[in-house]
Amino acid sequence: HRGVFVHHTDPHQKTLCEFAKEIAAYIDKERLNRNIEHIIIFAEPHFLGMLNSNLSSGAKDIVKGHINKDYIPILENNPIKTMERI
Repeated sequence: HRGVFVHHTDPHQKTLCEFAKEIAAYIDKERLNRNIEHIIIFAEPHFLGMLNSNLSSGAKDIVKGHINKDYIPILENNPIKTMERI
């Protein structure tokens, strides 16, 4: 069809979006069950944006901080030292 824009979603991007929704739902469920009072979210900037857009307003209220960085490579080498520095 002429003039019709078809948006193709990258499979990796789709998986990330689904994962962000799952994490947001989990945070909200645990908040409602009173298992989480406060949370700090560590994620690389792109994923953090996806996660934030899926958090409920109640879940956003318990988020006490965001760390916009991918710590996985650092954590794999020495998780204790990494957490102490943060």
